[in-house]
Amino acid sequence: MTPGSLAAAARITVGALLVCSGIAKLVSRRGSEAQLARMGVPAALGPAASIAVPVFELVVGVLLLAVPGRWPVWLAVAAFGVFTGVVAAELQRGEREPCRCFGALSNRPTSTLTLVRNTWLLALAVVATGASGVSGAGWLTALLAAISALLVVTT
Repeated sequence: MTPGSLAAAARITVGALLVCSGIAKLVSRRGSEAQLARMGVPAALGPAASIAVPVFELVVGVLLLAVPGRWPVWLAVAAFGVFTGVVAAELQRGEREPCRCFGALSNRPTSTLTLVRNTWLLALAVVATGASGVSGAGWLTALLAAISALLVVTT
């Protein structure tokens, strides 16, 4: 295992998770609209935002998987930074509604485990900044993907 292979595995994992998250949110748009309304997004913007966020995730995920260079990774770092900040703010306000971070897969009440999951994903995105592509990832991708998937479905 080299630092480059770890970074490439993190990049593949983050890219795949963003694609899955975007698809899951598009499939369950109504739940996303309700969540956005609870977070203060005006009702008139809810439908557009419930499409824009998952499309952004899909685009960034595909860029991570298909475009060489580090700039797509920084988009993922920014996205997970914002997502983690939103979860932290929700917890601070005492909100426990499901975060819908992964569409219908995220139906559990928001908790500190949600924050742990998002922090893990943010950390993976930061590690991924060391990779300018996806080659050399090997078995590490399966390990990181399995850990991440477990966190997604249990938090």
